[in-house]
Amino acid sequence: MFLQFLLGLLLSLGAFFLSSFMADKVFQKPDLAPLIGVASFMILFNSVVMACQASFTGNDRMGYYSLTMLLQSMMKITIAPVLVLLGYGALGAIAGNAASLLITATCAVIIVYLFLIRPLNHEEKTTGLLDHLRIMLSYGYPLFVSILLSGSLSQIYNFLMALYCSEYLVGNYLVTTKFAVLIGFFTMPISTVLFPAFSQLDRNKDKERLKFVFQSSVKYTGLVTLPVVSALIVLSQPIISFLFGIGYEPASSFLVLYSFSNVLIGLGGLSVLSLLNGQGLTRATMVVNVVTLLSGVPLSLYLIPRYEIVGLLSCMIISAVPGLAVGVWWVRQAFGFSIDFKSCAKTYVTAFASALGTYLLVPMLGPGDLKAIVIGGLVYLVLYAVLLPLTKAVERADIANLKELLGGLGPLSRIFDSLLSIADRILSSR
Repeated sequence: MFLQFLLGLLLSLGAFFLSSFMADKVFQKPDLAPLIGVASFMILFNSVVMACQASFTGNDRMGYYSLTMLLQSMMKITIAPVLVLLGYGALGAIAGNAASLLITATCAVIIVYLFLIRPLNHEEKTTGLLDHLRIMLSYGYPLFVSILLSGSLSQIYNFLMALYCSEYLVGNYLVTTKFAVLIGFFTMPISTVLFPAFSQLDRNKDKERLKFVFQSSVKYTGLVTLPVVSALIVLSQPIISFLFGIGYEPASSFLVLYSFSNVLIGLGGLSVLSLLNGQGLTRATMVVNVVTLLSGVPLSLYLIPRYEIVGLLSCMIISAVPGLAVGVWWVRQAFGFSIDFKSCAKTYVTAFASALGTYLLVPMLGPGDLKAIVIGGLVYLVLYAVLLPLTKAVERADIANLKELLGGLGPLSRIFDSLLSIADRILSSR
């Protein structure tokens, strides 16, 4: 936690003191200097938030993790819009984001102290301190490097995008990234519980159980997220047109590519690294991130200057493949099991067959973006529910588990429960 804070502080100070140089010499837009200066503090605040959230995850206090995420979102949607409405423009938006991170970081540090550090007695704090530090460093150092590498790749992408892409295309791209919230709505609850689930199992004593939990996590993550991803792909045009209107035509094609960057979730994109980290194989995680970095950097240097945002999104899709392949290979070598590729294939076939049926139907609905979204979305969900049992992608036990998994989504859980009941009835009649 201290190392992450120290690096965040150094990077923030470096970005702050170099803000004028970057604005004038790199981006050739001197008016960006104050924006870069304010944004530089976000590096420090975000590093503190991430360090505290890692502490919550490591101590199996996922409630505090969720609380900090909720607090940050609430502050972001409150402070930034108010500053913009008061006339501060882009500076207000960036300052609002920085303020939301500062408030979240402060609250997170207080929670760590009150609920994780203070309950420890003096003996627990001092006994075996060097041994504990040695274990923590051997485990945490590769993770720290992994975060640094993955963060560096995203910053390289952003830097090249700022250099070679027009403001119009960048604006269209940023529109598509808003849909990450929709995908994250389904992936975040799963990803936050994977690490504690894997860390509580002994790979020597509970090998079969660990295999079952891992393969189930891959299967259920794919069953939940792939429909969202494929629906966004097939309904991208009416969604962008309805929500943003004229002037965002490139955003629909960007949304298709952006959605494709999440397709690997169904092949263990969330579960593989959680398993490796949960079982203490953080060096493997570091290697995976190194492979991703080595794939992404040369691709970005070639594709982004030539194909702009399309090149950027292509980099995001292609560079993730080698890293995931290395991760899957490492899981097989370390644990003796792997992803159930046959089950994953059935999920992919079901999701994209439903998307194909919806794609063929939408043009027949005539004009009207809202009509295409509503009817197309309903048709997709019904097709998916019907095809799940027909392709044998699920069994009755899976239906029960999915109902329990999706039961915490509020009013949406009723919709999913009805659709899963359709699949359950089809399974019962066979």
